[in-house]
Amino acid sequence: MNTEKIISTFKNVNNLHELRLGLDLFNKSLLEGQGKLWTCYTQIFNSSLEKPLIYLHNRFPLEWQIRYDEKNYHLIDPSWGHCKHSTIPFFWSDIKNLTQEQKAMVDDAFTHGFRSGVLIPFHGRTGYSLLWIMSPKNENESRHCLELIKRRSYEILPFIYEAVTQTVFGNKPILTKRETEVLYWIAEGLRTDETGEKLKISPATVEKHVSNACTKLEAKNRTQCVRIALNLGVIIPGETSFNYYKE
Repeated sequence: MNTEKIISTFKNVNNLHELRLGLDLFNKSLLEGQGKLWTCYTQIFNSSLEKPLIYLHNRFPLEWQIRYDEKNYHLIDPSWGHCKHSTIPFFWSDIKNLTQEQKAMVDDAFTHGFRSGVLIPFHGRTGYSLLWIMSPKNENESRHCLELIKRRSYEILPFIYEAVTQTVFGNKPILTKRETEVLYWIAEGLRTDETGEKLKISPATVEKHVSNACTKLEAKNRTQCVRIALNLGVIIPGETSFNYYKE
C-alpha cells in the first residue's frame, strides 16, 4: 500500500475511531505479501512517573494478550527496559542475559507461536512508543521480511506518534507566556528571586505564576510542576539559547 496514503491518513486523524482505522491500515500495509504476522503498537505518555498514560493498539492473539496480563509480564519484559533508554531496534533473537523469569516468559511466548520478531522503539517530545512485529516463523525464515518492515515503519512512525499524541493526549493545559518563562528558569535551577531578576518581575509575581501553573498542570508543588511541564513539552530545552558542543 502507498506510504504517502498512510501518512496522509494519520495527518488527518480527528478522533479515536479514525485513529484505530489508520493503525489497522498501517498494520495491513506491513503484512501485505509477508504471510502471517502479528503487530502491537504501544505509546507511553509521560504525564506521570508513577502512572503514565498508555495507548495500546494490540493485534496479538487474544490468548497471548490474556496470558501476558495474567502473568504481569510487563513487569519483566526486556522490551520495555530497552525502549525506555534506546532508539535502536532489536530482533527477538538478539535478547541476551535474561533472568530466569524472563527466560520463562520467552519460552511461554514460543508456545503461543512467537518464534521471531522485531521491536522498533520511537521517542517523541512527550514520551515514547514501541512497535512489535512478531512472526510464527523461525529467525532464518523471517529476518529479511522483518528487516524490510523495520525500514518501512520508520517512514510512518513519526506520523503515528503525532496522531496518537494529538488524539489521545492532545488536551494539555495551556500556560501563559509568563508562566512558561517562570517554569523555564526554575527548571534551570534559579531561585524565586533570581527568576524575578531575570524576568524583571517581583518574587511575589513569580510565586503567583508558579501557583497558577501548578493549578493548570495539577501539580502538588513547583518541583512536580516543572517535571510535568517538561514531560508535556510545555517548556522545551534550548528555547532561548543553545550551548553548542564543539568537537
